[in-house]
Amino acid sequence: MNASDLGKSIKAVRRQKGFTLKYLHQSTGVHYTQISKMERGGCKLLSKNLLKVCDFLHISYAPDTKPARSESVTKRVQALIRSWPQSEGVIRHFLEGVEMALEGRHLTSVSGLSTACKAHADTVGKKYSGESTELERKY
Repeated sequence: MNASDLGKSIKAVRRQKGFTLKYLHQSTGVHYTQISKMERGGCKLLSKNLLKVCDFLHISYAPDTKPARSESVTKRVQALIRSWPQSEGVIRHFLEGVEMALEGRHLTSVSGLSTACKAHADTVGKKYSGESTELERKY
């Protein structure tokens, strides 16, 4: 369930039970302005306050765990490759860079991933130009 759908459910159940935002605030300890924001879909799905409100209203929810997001990434990559066949090599090298960075477990931030991918891309670029790099000798 996404934040918007969950917010609609919260509002519908709250109204069905005849609860005001103020009453829900007093019962859960979650400020009424935050509850209102939840009802409009403007909340994080892992919020402890959201869990309090859902528990109080007996609304069960689970954040989207189905692979729809990864499927959309897969579809986007496939569409990119269909529209620009040369991108397959670029994507492959990017993924190899990510895998290499994960194997080394040197990732502490997004910039660490970016650096690892750039290092891999530089290595791949030099392979094509015939140059050797220290990174190539290590792996």
